Amino acid sequence: MTILDPGLTMELHLHNTATRRKEVFRPIDPQHGRLYVCGPTVYNLAHLGRARPVIVLDVLTRLLRHPYPRGTYVRNITDVDAKIVDRARESGEPIGSITARTTEDPQRDMAALNALPPDVEPRATSHIGEMVQVIGRLIESGHDTARAEQATAARIAARKARDDTAADRIRTERLAERIVLEDGPDGTTWRRIS
Repeated sequence: MTILDPGLTMELHLHNTATRRKEVFRPIDPQHGRLYVCGPTVYNLAHLGRARPVIVLDVLTRLLRHPYPRGTYVRNITDVDAKIVDRARESGEPIGSITARTTEDPQRDMAALNALPPDVEPRATSHIGEMVQVIGRLIESGHDTARAEQATAARIAARKARDDTAADRIRTERLAERIVLEDGPDGTTWRRIS
């Protein structure tokens, strides 16, 4: 059963986290829709929360394969992480066997949900050298996490300052509502009403 008419054209709008707006999805190659997503950090067995992104991305992958003659879905596996090292120390089990088991079991679970497997599923440990190079380029270009965190911290501080100013104004207004001006025996006095 064909859900979409093959002659039907459509625009796919996605949220761009860089611009914080919905934008029309335009692949680099108009004949090839590509999707690269962060996969699981494999330190423990899958739980229901891990199924949600897999199902959402499964739907998106299937959707992308309709308007584009080619579609590629890549989902990495993070098999190097402090949680994995901690799990190995606690259990005495080698890191490789932990990550093998905690990769295979969730893959079976997702297959049982009829979610498409990725076309490519690279493991982080197989690409450490490339990641170091990319991180170096990000730092050189000023797009590294540390600078992003500094910018985020500055935005949060500015928002907190605005919120603190607003909170001070509200406290002052509330205090003013509880103070009245009275004529006292020695002249005008302020009295607080509780």
